[in-house]
Amino acid sequence: MMHRKTAWVASLLAGFCCVSPASADPLGDLLLSTGGACFARSYDAAHLARNPRQDTRKVLLSLTKDSKSDAATLRLTLEGKARISVIVGECGWKARANLDVQDKPLLDTFKGGPGLDCHGYTSIDGMSAEEGGDFVIDLRDEHTMTMHLPDSIAAWPAIARRGRAKWATFDKDDRVFKLDRVDQVECKQINASIEALK
Repeated sequence: MMHRKTAWVASLLAGFCCVSPASADPLGDLLLSTGGACFARSYDAAHLARNPRQDTRKVLLSLTKDSKSDAATLRLTLEGKARISVIVGECGWKARANLDVQDKPLLDTFKGGPGLDCHGYTSIDGMSAEEGGDFVIDLRDEHTMTMHLPDSIAAWPAIARRGRAKWATFDKDDRVFKLDRVDQVECKQINASIEALK
């Protein structure tokens, strides 16, 4: 009897040791420990001179824990020379991200594997049945992420605007952004401004 119990424990421990890192949930870990996180990227004049077709100057992305589900609430601003785009939506961790209902890739810039499947809203409160577009975030740890946007997604031109989001288009130079973790205070204003509109 003791021999069977010992064998069972050994088998269980062996199973734990062989769990692949890809089966982990970095989003869940991040939200569990902090309740939310802020990521950002600012592009200096030298970078923009080397990439003249890129409009985006600054990206600010907030992920906060959704009390009603396992997903994260996403708030995102992209500030460019030509426009500002405000995107609101939700993200959830997937071991195989970026797949449509037929298991085919949604975006060609994301090469597959684990990540966050994100969905844009067309209303600030997320209650509209109209879909706002899908995108992917490659989040492998709590410090950095790479966001992959489609060529069009529902967005607002300013945080203060009410009403439905309009479809904004993004050229290939404004679709992939590597973001770094910053202090949550950096996202305080965008979170508060959008919450006030609900």
